Amino acid sequence: MSLFRFKQFSILQAENAMKVGTDAMLLGTIANYNSPKNILDIGAGTGVLSLMMAQKYPSATIHAVELDEIAAKECLTNFKQAPWANRLRVDQNNFISFKASEKFDVLISNPPYYQTRLENQDARKSRARHESSLPVELMLNKCLDFMHEQSLLWVIIPSEIKGDWIEKANANELHCIEEVEIHGKKNAPSKRNILAFCRTKMSLKLSSFTVRDESGNYTKEYIDLTFDFHFNDLRKIIE
Repeated sequence: MSLFRFKQFSILQAENAMKVGTDAMLLGTIANYNSPKNILDIGAGTGVLSLMMAQKYPSATIHAVELDEIAAKECLTNFKQAPWANRLRVDQNNFISFKASEKFDVLISNPPYYQTRLENQDARKSRARHESSLPVELMLNKCLDFMHEQSLLWVIIPSEIKGDWIEKANANELHCIEEVEIHGKKNAPSKRNILAFCRTKMSLKLSSFTVRDESGNYTKEYIDLTFDFHFNDLRKIIE
């Protein structure tokens, strides 16, 4: 599908290696900050997280960074067609080389996380998926350049590498202050974790979230969480 429709915007994704999925929907809805002025989207892809942030925070400006030239062009198209085009911009750049004079209230990313590079004929898809294109240590260290003491860095990652991320964050003097365990199905082990990091050490807030029930239907908590974004009314599915 080349077009993914949300309530207030649409995502063209014909050329992007990574399509809109549940991970982005969860991260975009769960990531929060009290009235952010500016937001940095790292590895923006289609721009879906930037657009979700623009909808959630009508006073915020969003700066997206995307390495892949084709993806960056499609991201720009999505920005231009959005109701908040004047608050969105995208730079086609490697995040490690990215420069900005400002600090951001929120940094958000659905980062590449596969640690074993499987043979893949699609080099663009490989770059989008594999950690080697943006190693965790380098990413976290670079994020510090754009964070003030109250900034939050939000990411979604596989549960099995959560410990590695927290350890490397601590080595960069970033502290995990919020962790949401994501369960794809009720009573199943968590597959994803959403983490929030801050330069200021605070008590850790822990919670869990389940996407589907035992029958495979969306849970009420997922439907309620994503209600403002999903084009289709998921409530009708369980009525």
